[in-house]
Amino acid sequence: MCLGRLANTAERDVLTLLKAFDRLALEYDDVELALVGGGDLLEQTKHEAAQMKAFDRIYIPGFDNSSKWFIWADCFVLPSRYEGLSIALLEAMAEGLPCIANDIPANREVLEDGLVGMLVPVGNEVRLYEAMQKMMTDEAYADDMRYAALGRIHTHYGIDSVADRSIKLYEKIIMNFKK
Repeated sequence: MCLGRLANTAERDVLTLLKAFDRLALEYDDVELALVGGGDLLEQTKHEAAQMKAFDRIYIPGFDNSSKWFIWADCFVLPSRYEGLSIALLEAMAEGLPCIANDIPANREVLEDGLVGMLVPVGNEVRLYEAMQKMMTDEAYADDMRYAALGRIHTHYGIDSVADRSIKLYEKIIMNFKK
């Protein structure tokens, strides 16, 4: 699954994801793709999906309850060309989904240079296909990524970790202000 705005301002490479999925779907009858989100590119995305051979296994519900899609999904893909800290990626990790994301600075930081999720070059359909295939066919690897992501969320993005870092930052600011 992919969750996020389908908009000109979102900088997502949805077409590469659709093509990589289509290739995967030609080999495996049991794969499906959900592109959850809306925006000014929703209709264009539906049109592009309709061109795929496996269009009957591509779901584009628009804005919808992300929780039900996280339960539905076995893997999360974030095909951003550019991204700040992706809340959707963090949510997917917190839901225990193994993640694949484009290799851009923010995703590299969140996925710890590929240690807690797979990174693929932007626009590389073959590498994205290979990453999705690996997550689908190598259950042990997908489980390793799932547990590593959950651990990373807990230690770096959980409320206790964020609160502790915030307190330390404020203490540092106060100490510098007093000098």
